[in-house]
Amino acid sequence: MYLFENLRHVRDLVAAWRDDFNHRRPHSGLAGLTPQKCYPVKERPKPEHRLRSNAFALGLFSPISHAQMKISPAGPVLGG
Repeated sequence: MYLFENLRHVRDLVAAWRDDFNHRRPHSGLAGLTPQKCYPVKERPKPEHRLRSNAFALGLFSPISHAQMKISPAGPVLGG
């Protein structure tokens, strides 16, 4: 006999617990607020998009074409 029916059952129970913990249950360490009210989540771009756009904007690197990339036994080599 198992405590959980299957992996989906475990995921559903954890999701319900996390929702209760973060959105409904007040925390004494947060002056009686829920984590969601104390630390609201802001919409952010995905990290890889933010990194790529910042790197291009700062001129740290520029895109290259496949024709500019050569493959050697040691790995990719940039060259013209």
